[in-house]
Amino acid sequence: MINLLRTELKDKPLSAAMKDDQKILKKVMREMARIRREKQFEGEAKVDSRKKLGWLMLKVKHKAEREKEA
Repeated sequence: MINLLRTELKDKPLSAAMKDDQKILKKVMREMARIRREKQFEGEAKVDSRKKLGWLMLKVKHKAEREKEA
């Protein structure tokens, strides 16, 4: 979480996420949830080949969202 916050805040101190700009904190929390969900799908895909499609779709969705933000 700290690495994500540092990336988003750039030159600002970490305390700025709590005080000034809570949009950044929300964005970081969403990103953490996405990473957790992707790791869970990845683990399930290794065990069950049917779940692999869901994992791949999640990765494609994330890539599209990142391209949209840029």
